Amino acid sequence: MVNQCLHPSLASLLFLALFVIQALLLLPYPGLHTDEALFSAVLYEPKNLELSVPIGNYKVPLMLIDYLGVLKALPYRAWFALWPPSTTSVRVLVITVGALTVWLFFKFLEATLGRRAAWFGAL
Repeated sequence: MVNQCLHPSLASLLFLALFVIQALLLLPYPGLHTDEALFSAVLYEPKNLELSVPIGNYKVPLMLIDYLGVLKALPYRAWFALWPPSTTSVRVLVITVGALTVWLFFKFLEATLGRRAAWFGAL
């Protein structure tokens, strides 16, 4: 069987690499959609900080509008310090989190249902 030939760690890395390669191949085609960049308003011009938590002299925003949280903006603040905002920089962070999710799901299925379920689940 295929799933008995590869070490489990190697198999999980295989699925992680497959996800990242597919995502990077499609990265240049679509532009940013409004929903992908809406959180960034809080990084540059926060106008309504009523729904925020004060920490020292800084207000950490929790909500941009009543149905849109902005905790997603906190990792991007650090990320944009390393890599200036662009279509690629916005999406690479999400691809990284997605790859981590595939790897964790593989590990979860392997631990709970076995290696065969992990292979099918990670695909």
